[in-house]
Amino acid sequence: MRKNCYIYEIEYTYKNGYRNAHKILSKIDDPDKIKNIIKTQLEKSNKARFRVVLGDENKLRITSGWLLRMDLRSYTLKSLGIF
Repeated sequence: MRKNCYIYEIEYTYKNGYRNAHKILSKIDDPDKIKNIIKTQLEKSNKARFRVVLGDENKLRITSGWLLRMDLRSYTLKSLGIF
């Protein structure tokens, strides 16, 4: 049986002012837990890794995404529902 994956949108701003957003997948249903995981990863290894959903509803692709602490100014996370 497959466990549900939850989809979130992470919006981030780099130190040079560039802004971007991606949809990410997680098996965790609590956005605060995911924020803590990302924060811990950034503090321990200066990078955070997650699964990114690319494409539209007709053609989806899941790949690895990274945030690097040295480039990152801020980020926010919001829940979009179940994938």
